[in-house]
Formats: sequence, structure tokens, C-alpha cells
Amino acid sequence: MCQEPFLFKDEMISYLGTVGIKIPKLYKLGFSHNNCSGMCVRGGQGHFIHLLKTFPDRYAWLENYEKEMQAYLGQEVTILKRTRNKVQENLSLEQLRKEYQANQTEQIDMFDIGGYGCFVNYD
Repeated sequence: MCQEPFLFKDEMISYLGTVGIKIPKLYKLGFSHNNCSGMCVRGGQGHFIHLLKTFPDRYAWLENYEKEMQAYLGQEVTILKRTRNKVQENLSLEQLRKEYQANQTEQIDMFDIGGYGCFVNYD
């Protein structure tokens, strides 16, 4: 995927069928990539909302793990960040879930799916 011939994702997925490989489940479920059981830490806000809707149990596990890491490190580390009023801030999975469930979606960037460059070596 990172070497020639370079193909678009839809071309790669179409190719799978021609060689008898089933389309991965996460692609069928609308995820932008098929990595990390949908819990990719390179995902964005929209990616995690999709995870919450599709696999709420996985979302809950990752939300809890984020809290455990904060307690372990003694810092407010979060997977997500967001910028409001030109200031970048941490965005916990708990806060994202609460905003979504309260229908406060004006703060959520649903087009932020993230996950780019997970396996790219830029050297």
C-alpha cells in the first residue's frame, strides 16, 4: 500500500474480490480502516463517534482504559484533542461520549476520522 503501484482504497477493496479475499468486517461497517478492532488511537472525533455507535462495548473499554492511564501517569492524557477559540485542549473519550449523547454535536468534528500514516515510514 505504501509502494507503487499506488492505489486508492476503493481500488484496493475492489481488488480483494478479484483474488477471492473477503472485504474486512470493519470496512463493511463503515470504518475508514481495518486496524486495531476499530479502537485506533490515531482516530479522530468522527471515528470514535462511529465506534461508540457501532461497538459501544469497545468504546466503553477504551474510555475506561484512558481513565486508568490518566490515574497511572498522574496526568490528563487523552487520545483526542480539539481546538476551540484557537486554543488546543484535551478531549477525553468520556467528554466526547457525553457531548454526543446530550446532542451537543456542534462541538464534535464528525469529519475528523484520523488514522492516517499508521504504518508509513517517512525516512
